[in-house]
Amino acid sequence: MSEHRSTAAPARAATTAILVVCTLLALVASGCVAPGYSREQEMLFEDRILVQPRFGVFLPSEGDYANGTVYAARISYEYDYNSYISLELSGTEDVEQEGTPPNLTSLNQIRDLEHLALDESERRSAVFSLDWDYPFSTNERMPYLRWGIGMGVLNTLNSIHEDVRADILSTGAGKTYAKDKAMILVRPTLGLYWDPADSLTLFVDAQYDYAEGKVRISVDGDDRETGVIDFSGVNILVGLSYNF
Repeated sequence: MSEHRSTAAPARAATTAILVVCTLLALVASGCVAPGYSREQEMLFEDRILVQPRFGVFLPSEGDYANGTVYAARISYEYDYNSYISLELSGTEDVEQEGTPPNLTSLNQIRDLEHLALDESERRSAVFSLDWDYPFSTNERMPYLRWGIGMGVLNTLNSIHEDVRADILSTGAGKTYAKDKAMILVRPTLGLYWDPADSLTLFVDAQYDYAEGKVRISVDGDDRETGVIDFSGVNILVGLSYNF
C-alpha cells in the first residue's frame, strides 16, 4: 500500500497538468485561429441542436480493474460558430476487480484497502461541457477536431469484494455491503469529426475522466471508509451526430 501512496501525489499532479493543458489548447484552438476558419461561414451561421448516441470502451487508470463498456448520449447546442455547450449522460458496465485483496484481521484495516475493497463499480455520470471545433480546411466535408472541457457528477454503484466480505464476517460482524459513491468528475475531450452531410456527423472521441474518492463500507450499520480510490480512466467512443 505504501508504494501505491508514494506514486499517488505525482499521478495527481500529472493529471492536473494534463487538464490545464487540454483546457488551454481548447481555448487557443477555437475561433479564428483555426486554419479552416471561414469568415463567410461565420456570417452565415445559424444555431443548431446536435443529438449524439455514443458507444465505446472505458480503460480504467487503476490497473487492477478490467475494461468496461460505455453507453452514452449527448445533446449539444451550437450557440456560436464552432462553439458548443453540451450535456452528456453515460453509463459504464463491467468494470470488475481483477486484483487480490490482502487478508483482514481487523476492521480497522478497511481504510488501507483502497480499490481492492471493491469487486465491481458500475458508473453513472452527467457532465456539462464547452466544446470548440478546430477545422483544418474551409472545405466542410473535410475531417476536423473538436476539443472540450467538462465538469459534472460521477456516481459509482459499488459491490464489496467477496474475499473482503468473508474476512469481515469472520470477525463476527453481520450485514456488510459497500455504499454507492457520488463525486465530482472533470472530463477533457478530444475527437475527430467528419460531416458526410449537413445533418449527419460521424466521430470518434477520446475522453479522460478524472475522479477519486473514498467509499463507505457498512458493517452492522457502522460506516467505515476505505482509502482514496482512483476512479479515473479513458473513454474511447464512436457514434453519430444528428444535426438540426
